Order: sequence, then structure tokens, then C-alpha cells
Amino acid sequence: MRKHATLSVLVPVYNVEKYLRRALDSILTQTYKVHEIICVDDGSTDDCPHILQEYAERYPKIKVIRKENGGLVSARKAAMQAATGEYIAHVDSDDYIEPDMYRDLMALMTENDADIVTSGLIRDYGNHVVVERETIPAGLYTGDEVREKICASLIDIESFYSANLSAHITNKIFKRELVYPLQMKLDDRICVGEDAAVIYPCLFQADRVYVSGKNDYHYCVRNDSIMGVKTADSAVSLSVMLDYLEKEFYRANETGTNLDKQFEVFRNYMLLLRNTQQAIFYKNGLLYPFGNITRDKKILLYGAGKFGSVLKEKLEAEGFRLAAWADKAGKREGVIHPSQIGAIEYDIVIIAVLVSKAVKEIRRELEEQGVGSHRIYEANVEFMIQDASRLEKKYV
Repeated sequence: MRKHATLSVLVPVYNVEKYLRRALDSILTQTYKVHEIICVDDGSTDDCPHILQEYAERYPKIKVIRKENGGLVSARKAAMQAATGEYIAHVDSDDYIEPDMYRDLMALMTENDADIVTSGLIRDYGNHVVVERETIPAGLYTGDEVREKICASLIDIESFYSANLSAHITNKIFKRELVYPLQMKLDDRICVGEDAAVIYPCLFQADRVYVSGKNDYHYCVRNDSIMGVKTADSAVSLSVMLDYLEKEFYRANETGTNLDKQFEVFRNYMLLLRNTQQAIFYKNGLLYPFGNITRDKKILLYGAGKFGSVLKEKLEAEGFRLAAWADKAGKREGVIHPSQIGAIEYDIVIIAVLVSKAVKEIRRELEEQGVGSHRIYEANVEFMIQDASRLEKKYV
């Protein structure tokens, strides 16, 4: 009979006193007995150190490492170095997991001798949840199948933005021997896209990947970030991460997959999401990344999130005319609910949302309200790939 496979769960911690107990309890109550829980306190200034001490005294499997604040990458490195399990999982300290998550994923991992077991996740907004399922069919992929059926379709290059396999590190389990060197080689300055910088190289090197089709990880959406960083600003971090992943994608592309195009879509998504001011621009009648939109058009802007907010400022600075700003949340000053659109005079609608599924739903609702499809603009993936030369090489 095979011995119980040892699973180390890595938990980076930074100023999450309101959520930390929930995260730790969800790991401790797993129906699969985890080997150890490595918590790295990355210089917390709230009550996290006392909570960690309390749990470590009650549960011997919890090991606590305390260090100066250095960001998520350095915290995960510290945890990885301390971990002794054959397998590695991650839980962010403001998230939590369903009780059977590790039982089910570890069964798939060990029964199939997989290098990685993947799953979807539950995007948890507190008052409602959205299940983000994997769109790659469930099952075991080995050898060339990993390259041809997983790596070739990680990112949907026909829409913007849609990942067929999520780039979150927390909804997966890895063989330690695979993930350890790839985690340890990351630059500590990376504070955006740090999950993708590990996930994609792991997939490129894996020989056996099991896509579970399960969704047991609660990714809790909140305004403030889990980890702080003092070593780099976000623009530098973005540049470092994209430079690193560009090399990884193009090196793996020797297998003949379309990874070069996938990287272009991923790069443009990250630029628009994380470095929006620099990534949106207007030149020769083209509004990047939306296409042919001229200043004489009266614009209804749909979307009041981070991207929509920066786009609004950019449009106003470039002299575009805004008829209204709409969003379902409608909780910001100057933002109307979409039900009021019928009373507004406008020429076109720009959907300032970057996730393909949400864009499709918004487009459907607008068309049901009588807005012609020819008047609706969204981030255009073909235009973005063709016009990528407009973006500076160093991304900042």
C-alpha cells in the first residue's frame, strides 16, 4: 500500500488579520491530512503575528517564518525553502478552500503520477460568487498532449481576455521537484503577474498534467491587495515579469504551438490591467486598443472598474466627448445604472471591461436594449496583435 503522500501548504501573510483565521481553519479542516502548513509573515503590522503564534502553539503542523516585507514572491520563496512535502499547494491568506479540495486533487495527483493537478476557482465577492471553470476538458494529459492540447490553448487568442486554464497558482497542486526551481528563480521585484510567472513555465516543463474540472478554491475579491512590496513599483515589476515570461513563452514555442500569439494577448491584457495609463493611447484616428474611434464621436463608457476609471480620464485628457459613464454597480459619483442608457444621447458605446465572458454578457444586454452591434466597441484582439508594435518594448 502506498504511503500517505506528503502535502505542504504555503501561506504568505501580510496584514490580513480579518481573514487569516478563516484561511487557516479551511486548511486545518481538510479531509486530506496535510503534512505541514508553512506560514510566512512578510512584515505584517497588524495582529497577524499574534494570530500566527496562537495557531502555531495549538497546531504543531503549522510552521511560522517571520521576515521583513519583501512582497509575495520573496514570501513564497521563503515558504518553499522550508517546505518538506513531496507536493506543494498554495493558499493566499485572505482566501479559503472547500473541505474536500485536497482529498480530491491529491487522489488525482497520486493515482495518475501527475506533475500538476489543476482546477478552476470560485471568485467570491462576499455577497455573491462567480464560478470560473476550466474550459480545457477534464482528464489526464501526457507527453505531447500537454503541448498540443493544453499549452496550445492556455489563452484564447480569438477573444480578449479569456484563459482556458487559469494562471492562478492557488487552485493547483504541484510536484515539489517541478515547481521548486521555477519558483526560486523568480525576481523578487515581481509584484504583478507573479502567479503566471510560475504557472506557465511549470506547464511548459510538465510531462503529466491532470485537469480536474473541480472548483473548490474561494478567491476572495477585495479592494486592498494581500501582499505589500517595497522593492519595486508596479511599472518596473510589470516590465520584469513580462520580459521573463516572453523568454519562457518563446523558448517553449519551439514545440510548434502558437505560444507567441498567446503571449501577445497575455502581454496586452497585463498592460491594460496593470499599466493602464501607458497602454491606452490615441494616434492617427485609432484609439488603442479599440480601433477606429474618432474624437467627433459621442461616447457612452460602460465599466467603472480600475480599467474603466483610467480610460475615462484618458479619454477626457485626449479631448473625446463623453455622453455618460455606466456600470451595474452604480456606486460611484457620476456613474449611471445601465437601465438609464435609453435616456442618453450617444454615438457609440465603449465596453471598458477586459474579461471576455463579462464583455459578452454586457454586449448581449445592450443589444436587448436596442443598441446596434455596430455601435458597440470592445478591446479588439486582432487590432491589438497587429498593432502591438505601438507598445514600447520595455512595457513602461
